[in-house]
Amino acid sequence: MNIKTIVITFTICFAGMLTAKEQSSTSEKEVQFITDFYSTYIKICDESLSFMEERTVLKSKYCTVKLLAELEEKNLDYDPFLNAQDCSKEWIKSINVTAISDEEYNYEVSYNSGYNNKIISIKIGVIMQNDELKINSVSPQV
Repeated sequence: MNIKTIVITFTICFAGMLTAKEQSSTSEKEVQFITDFYSTYIKICDESLSFMEERTVLKSKYCTVKLLAELEEKNLDYDPFLNAQDCSKEWIKSINVTAISDEEYNYEVSYNSGYNNKIISIKIGVIMQNDELKINSVSPQV
């Protein structure tokens, strides 16, 4: 091999390592973003008498306008972020966020509901919007 080939090979390998590290860092930030949202959301739900107001503020901070409009239009009788009608701060202890391969959803959030140790799962799509992470889609799993 000549020196030019070695330099090109090294450059390609090094660039690949940087890209993998950036993706890992981005994934860690997204997992933390989702965990923060769910921890705060559940805590507010369980403890606050003014849950509806605080929930609206929290969702506007963490979610896209598009998602909020879609959820408003559906007029659901349950909370799609929790796949439940009520909540317990005990759920925070079991929150698990896992990266998944899906076109619309890139994470799955799960927690133990405490009812017969039932695990609740929700698929979440996270995007970057105006240099901020935002939840763009949510799909409770049955």
